[in-house]
Amino acid sequence: MNQAAYTLRLPYSNAKLLRISSPKRGDLVQVRLSGSSSLAIKRVMGVPGETIELKENQLIVNGQVVPMKPLKSADFAWVPAMNRIGSSVGSEDGHWVTFTPGWSAYRNHGPIRLADGEYFLLGDNRDNSADSRTWGPVSEDLIRGKVVAVLPTGPRQ
Repeated sequence: MNQAAYTLRLPYSNAKLLRISSPKRGDLVQVRLSGSSSLAIKRVMGVPGETIELKENQLIVNGQVVPMKPLKSADFAWVPAMNRIGSSVGSEDGHWVTFTPGWSAYRNHGPIRLADGEYFLLGDNRDNSADSRTWGPVSEDLIRGKVVAVLPTGPRQ
């Protein structure tokens, strides 16, 4: 994770020294959950000032549907069953998302308008992700950095 992708901080503190950039739609980020020491990796899908909505897992930004190109589920047979990917896989704004049509209680959400400094984060596995649909928008102060690589950790026990 690149902790200096957005803000340069004083080492061993949360004091900001320099703003480098802001999270952009599609960025994979590590976020500290509000009021907790827990961390999560989620994708930025809404930025300050935007209105975000989901209808049957279709992302809508400022009233415009974000195109999703269907992908062949068979091409994802390599994903371990324990990850429980949905029955549909698509390419949305250049990254893969998965869900099962009509299944998740969170397939519809919003609309919600993001205030200054707020971001809407979604998991790529829309059926099995706790994200801004459950926590609400996330303050930029809780975004720890941009994820630049995810390394496999091997089978879970």
